[in-house]
Amino acid sequence: MRSRATIQIKVKLYVGLDSRARIASYDPQDGIDLDIKENTPVKKVLKRIGLKRQLSMVCFVNGEKEGFNFRLKQGDVVFLMKPASGG
Repeated sequence: MRSRATIQIKVKLYVGLDSRARIASYDPQDGIDLDIKENTPVKKVLKRIGLKRQLSMVCFVNGEKEGFNFRLKQGDVVFLMKPASGG
């Protein structure tokens, strides 16, 4: 079986998710760069940074809304945020 290549992605957290993640000195402007295996699903990235998928949040990859099973590729930018509400 062929080993999957290691790729780099960027993760950006919004609407308070940065305070729930286990990321030392998170900069909301820059996000965080992560090295992961190619085709890793978003849900595994959440686990790695200490976020529980049960939290109410939405996921965008490269500006497109995606599910947590979406598999990531080199250079993808993942945006995670809580849905906004109010009136």
